[in-house]
Amino acid sequence: MKELSKKGLIEIYQQQEDMGARKVYNITQKGKGSLDLILEKQICIEDSIETFRITMSNKNNLNYLINHDPFSFFLQRLMRNQIRKN
Repeated sequence: MKELSKKGLIEIYQQQEDMGARKVYNITQKGKGSLDLILEKQICIEDSIETFRITMSNKNNLNYLINHDPFSFFLQRLMRNQIRKN
């Protein structure tokens, strides 16, 4: 949290209450922009994985591609998710 505060992404405040003080974290405008960008990228990645899963529904093709970049990370994740579903 200190690192995020140093970069200006969040502001940290101390708030007094009956039982003592607590920290309050507020996201700055710069932090909101960064968070929106991160969420947009995550949604894009998840959509790409889902599209690829549908396209490559043949298990033999997936087994071949798992060991070949640039998709190896996503395919390993995809295979784990399919195993959990079954």
